[in-house]
Amino acid sequence: MKKTGQSQARLGSLDMLRGIAIAGMVLVNNPGSWQHMFPWLRHAGWTGYSLADLVFPFFLFAVGASQSFSLAGTAHTGRLPLNVFILILRRTLVLFLLGLFLNAFPGLLQWIIYAAPPDFSTLRIMGILQRIALVYCAASLCIVFLSERLLWLAIALLLAGYGALLAGFSGSLSPDNNPALIIDRLLLGAARLYGGGLDPEGLFSSVSALATALLGYKAGLFLRQQPHTSKTSLLLVCAGIILLACGSAASLFQPICKDLWSVPYVLVSAGWAALVFALCHELLEVRGFRRLGMPLQIMGRNALFLFVASGSAARILLTVTITRDGRTLHLWFWLYDRLFASWLGRNDISSFALAACYLAVWWLVLYWLDRRGWYFRA
Repeated sequence: MKKTGQSQARLGSLDMLRGIAIAGMVLVNNPGSWQHMFPWLRHAGWTGYSLADLVFPFFLFAVGASQSFSLAGTAHTGRLPLNVFILILRRTLVLFLLGLFLNAFPGLLQWIIYAAPPDFSTLRIMGILQRIALVYCAASLCIVFLSERLLWLAIALLLAGYGALLAGFSGSLSPDNNPALIIDRLLLGAARLYGGGLDPEGLFSSVSALATALLGYKAGLFLRQQPHTSKTSLLLVCAGIILLACGSAASLFQPICKDLWSVPYVLVSAGWAALVFALCHELLEVRGFRRLGMPLQIMGRNALFLFVASGSAARILLTVTITRDGRTLHLWFWLYDRLFASWLGRNDISSFALAACYLAVWWLVLYWLDRRGWYFRA
């Protein structure tokens, strides 16, 4: 993780989009109670999508958009300088290893606190950061070695090929019977998948997730090359509407499925990401409402730190237990009961209130870091 003394020149709307995505992740992943959540914060299930199902593709879309800036000097050149290669490799390894650390952290805590040795033979290999690492690496190579036109062809081939594999599967697609589950079990082993079943951030479905990042790169490249005007925002809106329409049409033949990262899901989620990106661009770059975007930009500039730190802290609170009034509760649920459920009741409102307060506490930390110009990056 790299700490820099000052922020690099950045597109404010991109930081805002990344901030929206990471704020959504924290809210979705940290409810006071998993039994009490607003419907829009719950994952839709096997098919369909909710707001909760858009936060991760939004982040991957932002990863691709940021590459239109970070790889500007080597994009589409067909040449990969040693320093750029080392940068790509380092970021890939750091992100992947941080993801493995988060997966192993609960077991390590049990070992440290309760002297219960962890069973690393069942350690989950994939995860959110691991998928980001692999997609970032593959997208970087595509951006460097393919021309702008060939990159469009690569996106089309990725979606067509992945969609054909799902469509050609001999059997109905279900959580227990699909090519992603079969291939991930073959390559990684069932014991190292999420819950032993289909891994929602698995290896095979990362193939179509690459298309999400490349679509984000195209959006970022468009904004980098165009003047900051309402016309530019409107054109990005049109692109988002086209993606939504294509995703809706594709859903007639294949389900919108986050766990498989199906083709309709790629198109629909990228469409929504483009619309939100256009809104951020209009508000910040065109109309200059900097103060409006500041809270989200602060989270977007330190998104990796927020994800790792908030995830680690939540794992600590969910591991440490406390005994009060004859009841033994994990510290997270004890705080939920004492600070929120005790006066709001055990319901969707109190559960969301804890998640929102948790996000607010971390925002204060990020604000302190931002004031000092400290940014943590892979």
